Amino acid sequence: MNHDFVRRKVALFVLMVTVFLCVDSLEQMLVMCSLLILLILGGLSIMEAGAVHMKNTSSVIFKNIIIVVTSALAFYAVGFGLANGTPGNEYAR
Repeated sequence: MNHDFVRRKVALFVLMVTVFLCVDSLEQMLVMCSLLILLILGGLSIMEAGAVHMKNTSSVIFKNIIIVVTSALAFYAVGFGLANGTPGNEYAR
């Protein structure tokens, strides 16, 4: 097995454990997890761009940017209300 691959996996695991131990509240945890997901999407975007011909790289990167923007807008429009409820709701935070 490639030692570089194992080192990267161990470093990622240590980073995740450090993030989970250093968070004080739920909001910080959500922000940290969101940032990790954005980093993963960036890495997957680069990996996908490396799997296609050079002339198609810009369209693959643009497609991934559109997916992230669409997901963020959909969460803002629908998901935030479902997650937090209405302001007068007794079950909301």
